[in-house]
Amino acid sequence: METNRNIIVKKYNIANDTETAGIVSLFNRNGSYQVSHKFNITRADWLLTYKAKEITDFYLVIVNNKVIGCSGFFRYMVRGEASNNCLFSGYLLIDGKERTGQAVRELYQKMWKGVETLPGKVLITEINPQNRASLHLSKLNGYLETADSWEDIYNYHSLFSYMPTLLRSFYTDNSNKFDLSNSTIVDQNINENIITTKIKVDNYYITLKLLVGTFNPFYINIDDDILLFIEHEDGKAYLNYKLENVNCKKINVVSGFIVASRNLERKKTGRIKISSNKAITTKVKIKGNENNFYLLLNRNESNHSAFEMSDIVSNMTETSNKYKGLNICINKDTGDLIYVDDRGNKVFIDKFGEIFTSKNKNFKIKTKHNEILITMQSRKIVIVKKISISNKIKVTYFIKRGATGILKMGLKILRQDYKIFDPIASKYKRFQPKKFPMESDDFLYSRFFKVCERRYFIESINKELIVKSNKKTSNQLGYRPLILDKVIKDNVVSYEYCLKDYPRIKRKVEKVNILNNSNFIISNIFLGKSSSTTCVYKIFENKDVCKSNGEQILLNENSKEYVCHMSKVKQNYWSFNADLQYFTRPKLILKDGTHILLTKNLSKIETCDKVFILDSFRKSLIKIFAPNCWISSFYEKNKIRLRIVGKDNTKIKISI
Repeated sequence: METNRNIIVKKYNIANDTETAGIVSLFNRNGSYQVSHKFNITRADWLLTYKAKEITDFYLVIVNNKVIGCSGFFRYMVRGEASNNCLFSGYLLIDGKERTGQAVRELYQKMWKGVETLPGKVLITEINPQNRASLHLSKLNGYLETADSWEDIYNYHSLFSYMPTLLRSFYTDNSNKFDLSNSTIVDQNINENIITTKIKVDNYYITLKLLVGTFNPFYINIDDDILLFIEHEDGKAYLNYKLENVNCKKINVVSGFIVASRNLERKKTGRIKISSNKAITTKVKIKGNENNFYLLLNRNESNHSAFEMSDIVSNMTETSNKYKGLNICINKDTGDLIYVDDRGNKVFIDKFGEIFTSKNKNFKIKTKHNEILITMQSRKIVIVKKISISNKIKVTYFIKRGATGILKMGLKILRQDYKIFDPIASKYKRFQPKKFPMESDDFLYSRFFKVCERRYFIESINKELIVKSNKKTSNQLGYRPLILDKVIKDNVVSYEYCLKDYPRIKRKVEKVNILNNSNFIISNIFLGKSSSTTCVYKIFENKDVCKSNGEQILLNENSKEYVCHMSKVKQNYWSFNADLQYFTRPKLILKDGTHILLTKNLSKIETCDKVFILDSFRKSLIKIFAPNCWISSFYEKNKIRLRIVGKDNTKIKISI
């Protein structure tokens, strides 16, 4: 525990009821992170959230015995489980009247002091790019956009901090250990997937370089006196060193199980051949009086990500089983069942179940007629999932070996073109993030879990999806529905679901009187590749794009139509991106007749094939046609950000 000017920063103890009550009160009086101001969280909500989000470290700021701030690290968010080397960072909140530099500074000092024991080397956070205060604070803690960064359905951008990796990559002997809590980022930039960071630790100025997606630097420069870096040459790897004004006598290098030693009595510049050119961490020890440094260096040239978006299906294999016209595929890396239509579109996923396990997790899959057995095995957990296929899909989980934690199970419907049955209103309502259903990525609401039948209407296949379980379910965390249960040996969980033909839901179309064809501008047009057919996508995936060079397209009485042929982009999946300007109180009109007023606090709205946008003030209409494509719209800074994703050769038409 740390005390300074009546500010106490400490780790949260989940068994302490007073601290739990303080956290709940903090969130409720600030109205932050909740799905709605109408839904204050309860003690039960917080404890369920703590377990389901798999929070590893949570810190409190206390003044006069009152919790006035917090922040923490966790393993799970809607995007999926963090990998073994990553942790999510979030829940940063300080009471409005207490938001001084001192409270935030002391909170982060305490958190950074624990960086050596954190179970992750890379931190991930999501930030609204319009929130300048959060962006500034994140940069101070080493967060930046990398090739792994994504933009989500709420327009939040993911940022990555490699500071734990950098700070844990070097240390001195026990008599001169760095005080990591006092580290300051002097400068940081990213260029061609190389992150260069200059930090000040104690009285040292240290520059480090590492490749995005790796977990040790390949370059370190300390006070311009000690320079070591790994480089590749003719298929071999070398450690280069340059030592000036350093009373250093010896360098020991360990690569794999091979030790190389170089005495430095005279020569202070040179290179040492590294025994392995593979992704094996090189340990370097510089010996000599006060210069006893221990370094972890690595340069792995392979292209991999620190965190992969969960809706990208890479290792998917098709089974011989089908259900109601859909092909059943299995992702061998995650154990998920993916239901795919005849056009190759993924309709929904039956998740194997999400819980953090060690990196040696593996899946064994056995398929036979009308039955699939999937076994997930790790060091501490063994789970068998049995899927029986008939008129219904029956799923049973058998926990063969358990550990502490909660397994998150259920289905996820891909894209937004579906409706959820509201038992209170006794009718179907369109899924609309932030509006319906009431769900949050930050909190779970225990009051919404009930044992009941859940129904969904998926427009793309014109079928009703019905789900039942022997456990309580809820439409939260993007699951439809979410099922939670403890991973305890001999525990059994079951649910079933079926698809039924359902008459297309008719909606009374609201008549719109168009008064005139006003002027509209299409600007910031760029075409690029896409790794995802949804509106959640990698931010840097459009690095190599065909840009419009600032060209603006004016739609008016003399030029009523703009057409773009997507054969220009030579990719399996492409994206068309543009801004639509000159709208007042814009409304989306979807193909089923739904009207959605676009506001700055709304999430991205996604539909397929076509969408109309109405200027409610001028009674003017712009029409967007993109057959067999997905269209997302987001209102920001008085303009509509348009993104269309499709495949093959398609003609996009925007007209008035």
